[in-house]
Amino acid sequence: MSVLAKVLGRLGRPLRTRPLLTVAAVTCLALGIGANTAVYSVLHSVLLRPLPFAEPERLAMVWSLYPGADGVPTEYFTTTENFVEFGRASSFEAIVGVLDLDFDILNQGSDPARVFGAEASHTLFRVTGTRPILGRLFGPDDAIPGRDRVVVIREDVWERRFAGAPSVIGEELVVDGVPRTIIGVVAMRSAFPLRSTVWIPLVPDGMTQERRERGMLTVVGRLSANTSFEAAQDDMAALAGSLRDLNPVRNPDLGLRVERLHSTLAGDSRPVVLGLMVAVGLLLAIACANVANLRLVRLDRDRWQIALRLSLGATPRHVVMHSLREGFALALVGGAGGVVLAYAALDPLVAMAPQGTHGLDDVALSTPVLGFSLIVSLLTVLASGVAPALLASRTAPQESLQPRSAGSGFAATRLQARFVMAQAGVGVALLVTAGLTVKALSELQRVDPGFDTDAALTFRLTAPPARYPDHRQRVSFFTRVLEEIRVMPGVESVAGAHVLPIGDVAWGFAHSVEDHPPADPREQNISFLRVVTPGYFETMRTAFVEGRDFRDQDDLDHPRVAVVSHRVAQRYWPNGSAVGKRIKHRAHDSDNPWITVVGVVQDVRDGGLEEDPSLTIYLPLAQQDVSYAAFMSVVVRAAGPVVGMSGIAARVRRIDPNVALFRVRSLEAVVSDSLEARRFSAVLLGLFAILGLVLTAVGVYGVIEQAAGQRRHEMAIRLALGATEGKVMLLLLRRALGLAAAGASLGLLAVGLLGFWPATSALQLRDPDLWVLLGAPFTVCVMAVLACIRPSWKAATIPPAGVLRGG
Repeated sequence: MSVLAKVLGRLGRPLRTRPLLTVAAVTCLALGIGANTAVYSVLHSVLLRPLPFAEPERLAMVWSLYPGADGVPTEYFTTTENFVEFGRASSFEAIVGVLDLDFDILNQGSDPARVFGAEASHTLFRVTGTRPILGRLFGPDDAIPGRDRVVVIREDVWERRFAGAPSVIGEELVVDGVPRTIIGVVAMRSAFPLRSTVWIPLVPDGMTQERRERGMLTVVGRLSANTSFEAAQDDMAALAGSLRDLNPVRNPDLGLRVERLHSTLAGDSRPVVLGLMVAVGLLLAIACANVANLRLVRLDRDRWQIALRLSLGATPRHVVMHSLREGFALALVGGAGGVVLAYAALDPLVAMAPQGTHGLDDVALSTPVLGFSLIVSLLTVLASGVAPALLASRTAPQESLQPRSAGSGFAATRLQARFVMAQAGVGVALLVTAGLTVKALSELQRVDPGFDTDAALTFRLTAPPARYPDHRQRVSFFTRVLEEIRVMPGVESVAGAHVLPIGDVAWGFAHSVEDHPPADPREQNISFLRVVTPGYFETMRTAFVEGRDFRDQDDLDHPRVAVVSHRVAQRYWPNGSAVGKRIKHRAHDSDNPWITVVGVVQDVRDGGLEEDPSLTIYLPLAQQDVSYAAFMSVVVRAAGPVVGMSGIAARVRRIDPNVALFRVRSLEAVVSDSLEARRFSAVLLGLFAILGLVLTAVGVYGVIEQAAGQRRHEMAIRLALGATEGKVMLLLLRRALGLAAAGASLGLLAVGLLGFWPATSALQLRDPDLWVLLGAPFTVCVMAVLACIRPSWKAATIPPAGVLRGG
């Protein structure tokens, strides 16, 4: 311990001699290293950290590919019917199909609750390599109809609802109205999906044909030993061909794509996190330039001491090592400060990040993150210390020991000027990126989603098939719920949809058009599907272009009807009315009934504000005798302030006390949450740009103060010969403006040459904006001038006689 203290004491000795310069340098480094460490901790958790499964590098996700509305292959979930054939793929050791669901759970002595869960084939835990901490996991027998009333729970459910009692094995848990026996408990983050807390077996043999045809399975597989992803892709491509031949009606253009599971889970987070990492790297570059400038100031003030050492026999190598030792001490202290700042910033950073982002649930300053911080700290020694060290070693003792010589001061000032220009250029790049991000976010917030978000509340509920096995019973349940809410004081209108635009996963709907028979009878069109109740368009305030809304009479006893979006009408019937035209689910020659279009509504942006309006087909709930009609998102439009949720929940409990309401939020929040990633980038980039601007201003301040000190005699002579204080100030301010303008121009040129990267590629910005491109360099120049007012005024108000006498 004494040896360590001695080493630290020796390293810190140079820092104590100039405390103000040391504090400034450490602050700059702490800001730069802290920002890099905090963002890298997110990057590591989201993109680099292995999944918490056995041999995660062998895990793959398999997507089904179908042609989208524009003909481009689009990734979809897989049907159970196709999944049962995936076992023929020899490239997988095991493969699992998972339905990512929400469950109502109930056990004796506890209130009903809504939790994240999954319905998964019995191979799930074999694929993930999960071991139980209590009991057992699924086996082949649990996938046999009649023997599948079992459930596996996560340890937090075990502790919260069963007090962590070992006797939980064999206890009963009611899941969506079905009593199931608990057979096992698994640890947190040990099974797929990572957010699930309850798992029940997927039993294909016990499914209705409609459920087998529904494409909602997430498919994950473990590659066989020594099998590459390329070989697995070839294997699945051959299987896709077999499935097309086996069922040409439902798989006319089916393709299969194999992707690494880790890459799929990271998804859209990758460009955002990488873009932010580039931004904090630029911020660190500005900080390093600042530290180098501060050390050059110290070099100029200590040039007499350095010259004396060299004249007494010290070699340039000794001078370089002394400077690097000082830089190492700065980096050590700055790095420690950066880790403290990063630790303090982690919780706010995670809170701002888009909810549901993979890996954000346990972001921490782990060993790899701390190692990264150490490497960054050491690199700052080189980045900020090499140039000052080499300049110090080249000090000419004869010149530096001259009483009035600036010695190496002018060389240091020239180097400082270059650093300031580089800072200004990097600052412009940060400002341009932040400005374009904020502008893009602002434009998106003004986009019309196709519905009104004001004074509207939404929540989700389920009519469990165990209690409502018949379609008419489910429709009756939802109708009663809507009627109970409709008569509440302050409610203007209420309606439901099986999925909401923007807030929920869009469902594909394969269909054909009566007066557009395809050349290939297997050909099908793809649009988005939304199953809704009467009054949905009124509640969402989605305007009708022509035709009528659904009515209560549009049920199974009456002809099938549909409402289509304006884009659907324009695509298939551009020269006439769409009302009265007919479409059909799946192929043109299938046995499915024709559906008559009775209305056309304005377009809605189903996929988010960044995407074009969708081709959407709306069908009435009462005519959809399908399993997914058991789920409903309810929208309540208030006449004034949003109606309280407690009153709504009480009314629903009158109908069924075991139903839980979940995903409660305003419609405005639904749309706002879709911009979380953009908002996250805009806030952080804005913060980094402001920090970069401040650090750049500090760098310019240091250069002008140094220049003013070196030119004191010149300023004194100018003042003695009649120059005004304003002219002297203008001389120094012009230098500051010149450095900032030159650096800003180079930065703007670099941004242009790089094609606004990372702005365009990493942050997915729109076209460049002239005001942003002009405003960024202007802001840097203004900040540079403002930063130099004090040293310029100080230089302009020196007493000429005193300076000249003392010189």
